[in-house]
Amino acid sequence: MAAPIVHISDEAEDWQLVEIEAALAEADQADFASEAEIDAVIARYVRPEQE
Repeated sequence: MAAPIVHISDEAEDWQLVEIEAALAEADQADFASEAEIDAVIARYVRPEQE
């Protein structure tokens, strides 16, 4: 039973490493989100407080 769990964990780790490597490549190219892109994400998930 432990073997399948380890196998799933290895796959998850591989996926995470691929994403980390892609993010580092973007950072090396100074490919960051613009202020407008960040504002759009915040507006999508954060609701202003109601008084």
